[in-house]
Amino acid sequence: NIRVPFIEYIKNVASGEIYPNWPIDAIKSNILAQISFALNRIYNEWYPSKGYDFDITNSPSYDQSFSENRQFFETVSLVVDDFFNDYLVRNGQVQPLFARYCDGRISTCDGLSQWGSVTLANQGKSPLEILRFYYGNVNIIYNAVVSDNTPSFPGFNIELGAAGDFVREINRQLNRIGQNYPAIPV
Repeated sequence: NIRVPFIEYIKNVASGEIYPNWPIDAIKSNILAQISFALNRIYNEWYPSKGYDFDITNSPSYDQSFSENRQFFETVSLVVDDFFNDYLVRNGQVQPLFARYCDGRISTCDGLSQWGSVTLANQGKSPLEILRFYYGNVNIIYNAVVSDNTPSFPGFNIELGAAGDFVREINRQLNRIGQNYPAIPV
C-alpha cells in the first residue's frame, strides 16, 4: 500500500488513461469522471467496509490505472490543477457519482467512452454536455472543500457524553439520512 496526495493520484491516473493531444473538453470530461469515480470509492468506504486497509486499487479491472512512477503530461496536469476539487453528482445527492468509464474501443461499458468523448468534444460539446451524454442528468460540484477523509467508524464506540470530530461527523451523517429518508422516525 502506498499513500499519495489525491491531486497526484488523479494526475497519475489521467496521464495513464487519456492522451494530452485530445481536445481540452474531452480531457476535462475524462478527468471529472476519474475524480468522481475515486471520490465515490473513498466516500462510500468501499474497500474499508469489506475489511481492507486501503481506499482504492490500481487495477483497471476494478478501479483506475495507477502506476507509482508514472510521468505526468503537462496538459493533463494543468487541467487536474483546475479541477481536482470538482466532482459529479446526480441531482439531490451529496455523494460523488460512481462514474464508470472505459476506453470505448477495446472495451465498452454503461458509462463514459473515453474515445467517444473525443468525438463529442470535436463536435463542440462542453465537458458537462459530454458527461450528461453518458451519465444523464448530472451536475458538477465546483470548488468542494478539501479535507482529510474522516472514516465513519472511528475504531471505538461513541458513548453518551462523547464530543469531538467523530461525534460531529456521525451527527452530520444521521442528519443526512433523516433528509434522504424522512419516513424513518427521529
